[in-house]
Amino acid sequence: MTKKNSILKYLIYFLILFVPIAIFRDFTPDNELRYISISNEMIQNGYHFILKTHGNIYTDKPPLYIWLITFTKYILGTYKAFAIALFSIIPSFFIVLTMNKWTKEKLNEEEQEISSLMLITTAIFMASTVTLRMDMLMSLFIVLSIFFFYRIYKKKNKKYEVYLLYFSIFMALFTKGPMGLISPLLPIIIFLFIKKDKETLKNLNLKIGSLILLGLTAFWFLMVFREGGREYLNQLVFKQTINRSIKSFAHARPFYYYLKNIFYTFAPWILIYLFGIVDSIRNFKKISDLEKLFLITILSTFIFLSFVSGKLDIYLLPIYAFCPYLSLMRLKEKANAKKLFFLLSTIFIALLAVIQLVIPFIMKDKFNLNTYSYIFLILAFINFVLSIFKLKKGTIYTGIKFTFIGMVFFINFFTLNISVINEQIGLKKVAELIKNETNYKEYKIYSFDEEDFLNIDVLIDKKIKLIKGEEDLISALNSSNKSYIIIKTKDYERYNNLFITNKEVLINNSKFTLIKF
Repeated sequence: MTKKNSILKYLIYFLILFVPIAIFRDFTPDNELRYISISNEMIQNGYHFILKTHGNIYTDKPPLYIWLITFTKYILGTYKAFAIALFSIIPSFFIVLTMNKWTKEKLNEEEQEISSLMLITTAIFMASTVTLRMDMLMSLFIVLSIFFFYRIYKKKNKKYEVYLLYFSIFMALFTKGPMGLISPLLPIIIFLFIKKDKETLKNLNLKIGSLILLGLTAFWFLMVFREGGREYLNQLVFKQTINRSIKSFAHARPFYYYLKNIFYTFAPWILIYLFGIVDSIRNFKKISDLEKLFLITILSTFIFLSFVSGKLDIYLLPIYAFCPYLSLMRLKEKANAKKLFFLLSTIFIALLAVIQLVIPFIMKDKFNLNTYSYIFLILAFINFVLSIFKLKKGTIYTGIKFTFIGMVFFINFFTLNISVINEQIGLKKVAELIKNETNYKEYKIYSFDEEDFLNIDVLIDKKIKLIKGEEDLISALNSSNKSYIIIKTKDYERYNNLFITNKEVLINNSKFTLIKF
């Protein structure tokens, strides 16, 4: 297959799996709407290198991703979920292309396609491709960093690729902070230490590389100091790096957090991935340098992040790309590869098939299931069952294709019901109800004990006041002002006795409640 046709094929895979849900989904109020609110504040205040949220310093992230969000606003005149989602979809697409180019020496086109389809149907990688976060973009830069390093190691690089290595590392750092620096450097250092390879150290041109990294970082910090002063720079360097890694003030989790979650975050291929990792460890002296580098990348990142205090499942995203390709490289060496693939994948694919049968009973009260919803679930079920039969017969390529098609129907079942989902995850309907009110800007709008609800300001072009505690709530409810309050449903139920008279409940779902008074 020609390179052009190969790219077109993967483009079609991405279009049918990811684009529909990305077009119709709403922003979540926690991270996604917060980033948009930060972008809006950046535009209003003329910042470029510092970030603020509702007037408060926000040093959690570097500015690159916010720049990209701001760029979509300048182009479209407004913030669109799909436009911003492209900064996850496009990096995900290029990760697949990079991994395929990288593994040509070990995998043929069919095996690469199997690996690619496994990757884009792996739970967290699939979800992250349509999530409005910077993690997928950072993962692309990390993959590119290690890719350029390997080409230098194998002496297959062009001269400029040495500089692209360091530029990619900086871009990973500039996308999400220290993790973008550590994730590529750690496996590279460990790999060179194990190989005892001094020649590659010379070829890496460390002096020039250090100058590139330090120079770009120094320029970034200088711009931060110029716009935000010493306090902002201090928080950026110390609070978000040293303090957060040792004792996290956000997302603190126990050491074993990732280990206990891998069976659903890496589903449905987790058993195949574990096989690839374990088999690579057992045969470490025999496996190729490419397999060693992939294994070291997976293990070093996983272990390092397990020791870091702050943990979220998406933080492991940079290692996902390496898992299916390493596993396929190890499986193809086995005489019983087809049988192993069937045994290691069937449990989870069968579970996916069963889920299609159970969903109508679970979701019938939440979703307004129509004929198309049932058709999509039936087609998903049929494809998952056909996948099992094909894998049983040893036709892995066809079996994976059926799994992918089943996943397309499964994901697009949720696209069909996206309006209901949006009401649960987003604040767009809340904003519409408020804006439909005549002279709504004369109303006071409160958020009770939830900072994430403040981010609705970008949808209604009006600041929201945060109130906390029962006393503030009573004071707001008893004021003579026309008002709205957004409150978590669990808090609404807790203080229900305060909302008995002269209060109109406009939205009440499992997550939040909107009240007019």
